[in-house]
Amino acid sequence: PMRLVTAATSQGTVTVERPREQRKEESWLEELGLASIYDGLLANVFKEAPSSALYLGVYEAARSALNQTPLQHQELLVYLLAGAVGEVYGSVIRAPSEAVKTRVQTGDVGTMEAVKTVLFTPDGRKCT
Repeated sequence: PMRLVTAATSQGTVTVERPREQRKEESWLEELGLASIYDGLLANVFKEAPSSALYLGVYEAARSALNQTPLQHQELLVYLLAGAVGEVYGSVIRAPSEAVKTRVQTGDVGTMEAVKTVLFTPDGRKCT
């Protein structure tokens, strides 16, 4: 079976016949299953948990320290400064994790090869 596709162009309207997909239409749920929602969850937890824990620890320490300075009455400024300090420390772990994830997702290398490249080569460290 064919279907008609109409497209507007600067020269007018064009109608083209294109074949319909031959495969049976299935929803993602039928095709992949409910468990597919959680694909990659464990890897993401291992990637995000350490940097988030470091961020929260540093944030709380910085907020406590800033609350003992003359800035204690500037709540928004204390919040922003503590968040910035926490983010700097958290990114020390997050940036290499993101670089490994990106290299693996491109399909060029496996996980262990990506880890070796990012952590143990000058080019890998320069890019993170």
